[in-house]
Amino acid sequence: MSSLRLPRVGDTEAYRGALLLSFALAGAAFFATGVITAPYGRHLRAGWGPTIPRRLAWIVMETPSVVLFAWLFARGPHADDLAPRVLAAYWLVHYVQRAWLDPFVLQTRGGRMPIVLMLCAIAYNTLNSYLNATWLGTLGANYSWRWLIDIRFLYGTLLFCAGFVINRWADIVLRRLRRRGDAGGTRYAIPRGGLYEDISCPNYFGELVQWTGW
Repeated sequence: MSSLRLPRVGDTEAYRGALLLSFALAGAAFFATGVITAPYGRHLRAGWGPTIPRRLAWIVMETPSVVLFAWLFARGPHADDLAPRVLAAYWLVHYVQRAWLDPFVLQTRGGRMPIVLMLCAIAYNTLNSYLNATWLGTLGANYSWRWLIDIRFLYGTLLFCAGFVINRWADIVLRRLRRRGDAGGTRYAIPRGGLYEDISCPNYFGELVQWTGW
């Protein structure tokens, strides 16, 4: 017990409430997306309200996963500990890439996104960042530097890195499909080769592997 910090009751209750909310929203989203096709990308259609440029929407909706996560983590009592810092760095490597680098290499000239969809993504990323940053920086175990040589940490790191590589490779393949003969980035094609022969969306699969490891 000496290695654990017991949080204030208020912190614990707020966290538990947010966690239960995330489970409820996951169930609702699973049901909703089973009956409604999200109006995004090739499925964009009228009836979902005003839209904004997709590149701008992407930056805005993913930024909480960088800024809010970093701020909440830095406020926690474990922020100066090495192991939580390494885990936080893994998170930030992924989301800096996703929020601030990927939007500028997307083939999305003229692409739009409904504002309501962007707001839903902001809400999710805000909740997700709060849950993970608060656990890692405040409510979770006070991991010592020895955790960095624990087999669980090493195996988790291997999964995270493998998933990151898969995700990056899959996205590069998708971008190359539109690089020739489609300046506007509006033509869709079926990718071939590698994991695309066995998995519909290796980019999503890579993210699943990443966060399983994390």
